[in-house]
Amino acid sequence: MPPIINGDHSKISLNTKNVFVECTATDLTKAKIVLDMMVTMFSEYCSQPFTVEEAEVVYPDGKTCKYPELAYRKEKLSSGFINRKVGINEPTEKIAQLLTKMCLRSEVTGVGDEIQVEIPPTRSDVIHACDIMEDAAMAYGFNNIPYTTPGTYTVANQFPLNKLTELLRQDLAAAGFTEALTFALCSKEDISDKLGKKISETRAVHIANPKTAEFQVARTTLLPGLLKTIAANRKMPLPLKLFEISDVVLKDETKDVGARNSRRFCAAYYNKSPGFEVIHGLLDRTMQLLAVKAARGDGYHIQASDDSTFFPGRCAEIFFRGKSVGRLGVLHPDVLGRFELAMPCSALEMDVEPFLGRTAETALAHEVAAAAAVHRPPPARPASTRTVFGDVSAPAGLRALDDFLADKSYVEGFEATQADAAVFDALPAAPGPALRHLARWYNHIESFRRERGGLPAAKGRFVLDAFEEHVDVDAFNKI
Repeated sequence: MPPIINGDHSKISLNTKNVFVECTATDLTKAKIVLDMMVTMFSEYCSQPFTVEEAEVVYPDGKTCKYPELAYRKEKLSSGFINRKVGINEPTEKIAQLLTKMCLRSEVTGVGDEIQVEIPPTRSDVIHACDIMEDAAMAYGFNNIPYTTPGTYTVANQFPLNKLTELLRQDLAAAGFTEALTFALCSKEDISDKLGKKISETRAVHIANPKTAEFQVARTTLLPGLLKTIAANRKMPLPLKLFEISDVVLKDETKDVGARNSRRFCAAYYNKSPGFEVIHGLLDRTMQLLAVKAARGDGYHIQASDDSTFFPGRCAEIFFRGKSVGRLGVLHPDVLGRFELAMPCSALEMDVEPFLGRTAETALAHEVAAAAAVHRPPPARPASTRTVFGDVSAPAGLRALDDFLADKSYVEGFEATQADAAVFDALPAAPGPALRHLARWYNHIESFRRERGGLPAAKGRFVLDAFEEHVDVDAFNKI
């Protein structure tokens, strides 16, 4: 629309009869969509409703086009596809009526359960058959879709790397360090020149069309982000103690995308003195939390190393099981100057992934004392197999327990408790695949084997002594 305050000639008033709609954009497809929307909405108020006058556009090369196009297109799909995806069972004619109700004029073609759908220019959001299916679901009513139990059961579990990361974050914060979250993208200078390295040595993944010089590559180290955070907060009271546990991106020709993510842990200590002993102590505390001993061979050790990022003679390489996993030391004054820092700073960065698969997750999860990890032996199996569901050593008792768990995740409440552990111990063996609800529950509770000591107490008793009579469980899981 021309500017309505440009002058009396183009000013719109209540007496205006002709309106010229102009749309300018850098993307022709988006311009067509916006223009179609504008003219279709305006056309409702025309003297002859829903009619518009097209305009001819002449390009510099002489090509001419007429707009708006107001193009209608047709798509074909089956009612079976919609029924399967939505979870309903409606005849083809009813599906066509539902789509027409959503302003998608539809008709049955007569070829099997095929439906032909006409998509108007006002529905630019309909791109795929899934969009048509979604409209059918909305017309049917989401609340009217029947509830069904999935045919496949899976046992959910936290991703091991994320679990270890979360546990480490809590204990590192307890050690007096503040967590920082920095950008995954940075400039080429941040990971090369400012750290005293060459960009060709960094194995960095470059952005093909960076919008700004600050985001040219994916970071290969967490250190620049922490140093820039310290620079932005250098007026805060000293010392500044920051850490971050996040992913870096490295080139890897063995991967199908040519790169891979690597989970790193980085910490920095900024004060009037370098504080190398603080960073070294943080490394020892981290290894203590990970249940890794300070020893060569199966443990970890550090040895002197040279790195252009660190001050000569003040850098050490971290080895775990004979392989290098990171570095720590006092940063070089030139590096600090490039990040506009005027005081000494010590830093530590190492790879977290090599420590997966150890007992560290259990030790961290149960707040084990810093001196040593306490491992609780699994409780002995009870002599009785009698439960409130019956004798689980007999098929009838197993079937009763399987029926009870058909719509429940746990024996009691909405989280694993000692009630689940007690019933689990009462089972003489793992259930077969025929008892799918019980098998699903059994596999899930078995995953808590190391953590069962920390499960909440049971509110009721579900395992009976050998001489006790059977007791029923009501709908609220209470004896």
